[in-house]
Amino acid sequence: MEGKTSACPKGARAYSGGVDRTRIDRWLEGGILALLLAIILIAPLAFGAVLPRHFLIIQCLTLGMLGLWLARVWVKPDASLLWAPACWTVFAFAGYAVARHTFADIEYVSRQELLAIVVYASVFFTVANNLYRRQPVWWGAGALIAVTALISAYAVFQFMTHSTRVWTVLQPANYANRASGTYICPNHLAGLIGMVLPMALSLTLAGRISHVARLLLGYATLLLVAGLAVTVSRAGWLAGALAVATLLLVLAREKKFTITLALAATVLFAAGYFFYNNSDIARKRAAAISANVATADQDNRSHYWSTAVKIWETSPLWGVGGGHYDHRYRAVRPPSDRAQGRPGWVHNDYLNTLTDYGVAGLLLVLATPILVVAGIIKSWRFIRRSPDGSGKRAGNKTATVLGYATALVAIAVHSFFDFNLHIPANALVLVIWLAFATTFMRYIGEDYWHGLKIPGRVLTSLVLMVVMGWLGWQSWRGAQEQHWLRVATRSSTQLEKVAALKRAHAIEPLNPETVYNLGETLRQISWEGADDYAQWAQQAMDWFKLAMPLNPYDPYSRLRYGMCLHWIGQHAAAQPYFDQALELDPNSYYMLAHMGWHYFQLERYVEARRYFMRSHRLNWWNNPMTLSYLRVIEEREKEKAALAPR
Repeated sequence: MEGKTSACPKGARAYSGGVDRTRIDRWLEGGILALLLAIILIAPLAFGAVLPRHFLIIQCLTLGMLGLWLARVWVKPDASLLWAPACWTVFAFAGYAVARHTFADIEYVSRQELLAIVVYASVFFTVANNLYRRQPVWWGAGALIAVTALISAYAVFQFMTHSTRVWTVLQPANYANRASGTYICPNHLAGLIGMVLPMALSLTLAGRISHVARLLLGYATLLLVAGLAVTVSRAGWLAGALAVATLLLVLAREKKFTITLALAATVLFAAGYFFYNNSDIARKRAAAISANVATADQDNRSHYWSTAVKIWETSPLWGVGGGHYDHRYRAVRPPSDRAQGRPGWVHNDYLNTLTDYGVAGLLLVLATPILVVAGIIKSWRFIRRSPDGSGKRAGNKTATVLGYATALVAIAVHSFFDFNLHIPANALVLVIWLAFATTFMRYIGEDYWHGLKIPGRVLTSLVLMVVMGWLGWQSWRGAQEQHWLRVATRSSTQLEKVAALKRAHAIEPLNPETVYNLGETLRQISWEGADDYAQWAQQAMDWFKLAMPLNPYDPYSRLRYGMCLHWIGQHAAAQPYFDQALELDPNSYYMLAHMGWHYFQLERYVEARRYFMRSHRLNWWNNPMTLSYLRVIEEREKEKAALAPR
C-alpha cells in the first residue's frame, strides 16, 4: 500500500513466541469470533434480546469474549491496543454512566441500564482490538446479512399468511397486518434491516467477489428489501431509503458503476411501487402522512416527546438517571385518552438519552459515530487502494466501509422516531458496525496502535478483570433472580408465589417490582376474606412500605397501602396515601378511578362521582370499575332521595 499504511499493529508480522504460541493466539482469536457470531445469531432471533433471561445469554457470551481477550494479552508476543478517537468517547460515556448511576433515584433500574452499557462497550473494545483482520470482518458482516435475511423471509411469511404470532407468542393487536419477524414490534425489525441493508447492497454492487457470492448477496438484498417493506414502518422506509440513496450517490461517482446502479435503482423502485399498489395497509399509512392525519402512534409520540422535554428540564446537564424516563413519565402524563399507556421509552433515541443522561451524556453518545465517520473520511484514500500499491481499487474494503457509513445514516434517521437503541439486538448491531469501522483506522498508519509491554499488559488485564468481575457477579445474581421470578409466575397457588418472590427478593433486595409484587400478592390473599385477613393485610402493607423508597416515583405502592388501610377499617388514615398516589400520577384513568373508590369508601359520593367521571373521560372503552361504581352511586342517591321527607 502506498503511503504510511499498516494492515495490522506494530510488529504483528513478526511473532517471536514460536509456532505453538502463534497457533494458540489464532485459536483465541477464533474463539472471540465464534462468540461474536453467537451474539449475532441469538440476539435478533430471541425477540431482540429484550427479555432479561435472553439478555443474560448475551452477557455470558460477552464475558467469554473478555476472557479470551485477557488470555490474548499475555499469549500474543506483540500484543497491542487499538485506541482510535472513538475509543475515547466510548470509554468516557461508560465511565459517565457509572458515575451517573451512583446518585440515581431508582438504583435497580439504573443498574440494569448500566449493565447494558457495559456489555455494549465491552463488545466494542473486544471487536476493535481482536477482530481487525479481513476474515473476521467478513464473517461478521456475512453473519449479520444472513441472519437478517432469514428473519426478513420469516417476516414476509407472516405478512402473506396474516400470522398473528412471533414464534409462539401472540403479537399485539395494534400491529395487525404488519410483519415483525422475530421481534415483537415491526418498527424494530425495520431498524435492524435498515442497518444491514446498506452493507448487503454495497457488497453486491461494489464488492470484488465471485459470481456465486454476488448472486447470494443479491438474493439476500432483495429479501431485506421485502422484509423492510412488510414491516410497514414509515420511519423504517424513510431511513432505509435515505441510506440506500446515500450509498448509490457515493457509488455514482465511479463511472464503472453507472449501468449497475441504474439497474439496481430501477429494481428497488419497481419493487417498492409494486408493494405499495398491492398493500392496503401500506397505502393507508402512507396516506395518513400525505393527508396530515395524526394516527395513534403519532399522537403517542407527541405525548412522549413533550413529556420527555419536561422531565429533562428538571436536570438539563446530567439527566434524571438511566432508564428513569418511564418512571418519571407518570407525573407529567398529559390528560389525554391516548396517553394512558406505559411508554417504556421516549420513542426518540436522542430525546431518551437527553432525558436520562442530560446534555453531557448526549454529547458523548453523538461524538462516537461522528468520530468514526471522521476516521472513515480520513482513511478513505488508503482504503480505496490495494495493499500492493498497484493503484487498483480495493473493492471489498471500499464496499464494506460504505456499508458501515450508510448504516449509520439509517439508524441516525430512524432514531428520531423510535427507540431502536434500547433494543439490545439492534444496539449490538450498531456497536459491532462501529467497532469494525474503527478498525479501518489501521490503514492510516500505526499512530493508533499502542504496544503493550509488561506494565501495559498488567493495566489492561486489571481493567478487563474488574469489568469481568462486576459483569460476572451481576450475571450470576441476575440468573438466580430471574429463575425465582419465573417460578413465581408459574406458581399454582398464591402462597407458592409468595415463597418464590421472597427468594428472588433475598437475591436482589433493591428490585422495587419484586417488593411491590410481594405486597400485592399478600393483599390479594387478604382480600379473599379469611378470618386472618387483617394479618395478611398488615404483611402486605409492610412490603408496600418497603417498596416506596426503592422507587419514589411509583404511585401503586402508595395506592395499595391506602387500600389495605380501608380493608382493615382505618379509613381516615388512608387519605394521605391516596393523595400521594394521585400526585405521582394525576392524569391516569386507573388512579382517578381508585381515587373515586377511596371517596366511595368514605361515603363522600359527590367527590367519588367527580373522580369516576374524570376517569371515564380518559378511558371510556375499557373501564368497568368506573361504570360499576357510577351505577351504585346513582342507586344510592335515588334511595336517599326516596327516604328524604317531602
